[in-house]
Amino acid sequence: MELPTLILVTRDTVIQQQILAHFKKTFQLSICSSLEDCYEQCSEQDIDSILVDLRFLLSGGHQEDHLLDMIQSAAPDTEIILLTEEECPEILERRTACSSMMHIKGFASEAELLLEIDSCLNPEEKIVVTQSAMLNASLGATSGGSAPGNKSTTKRSAAAGTTHESTGETGEHGITRRFETNSHEMKLMLNELEIAAQHDVTVLLIGETG
Repeated sequence: MELPTLILVTRDTVIQQQILAHFKKTFQLSICSSLEDCYEQCSEQDIDSILVDLRFLLSGGHQEDHLLDMIQSAAPDTEIILLTEEECPEILERRTACSSMMHIKGFASEAELLLEIDSCLNPEEKIVVTQSAMLNASLGATSGGSAPGNKSTTKRSAAAGTTHESTGETGEHGITRRFETNSHEMKLMLNELEIAAQHDVTVLLIGETG
């Protein structure tokens, strides 16, 4: 079955790597460094979803707003997710408020960002992480300490309390029992373990999550 298409518009290589790793099995991913490139792709083919990273604007957002309007006109049925800082330019705030575009304002960690994107792209799925993925992460990885941060998501297509699904791969230990949780904090912890498992570091779980 052909995977849905997702365009990621960002110059942040860290975010690129995390999103590519997280969504490579569920989306056909394409990376664009600018909204101009994204517009060209939308004009040439049907795109299911677009994630636009506008966190580091050097202007007031007027040019970006104009390009977003062009993209929405070229691909009216495409789902667009806008990622900005907490202090978002007013012109972009108005665009998200007056359209079906979804808006993620700030995030405390990469794991939390992935959960927010999941909630926009897969509102009816549950997060399921295999025990083997957790075990591998705890043996050879650590999630960097994430300080609490301010974050708000508007116009999310998911209803409150909806959970999402992301199934981890079975490791060499052969453990296939899966964990399910409705706890937002536990979802963040599990997602951070998945991210940490990609690095050669050590995990320390303390407190309630341990």
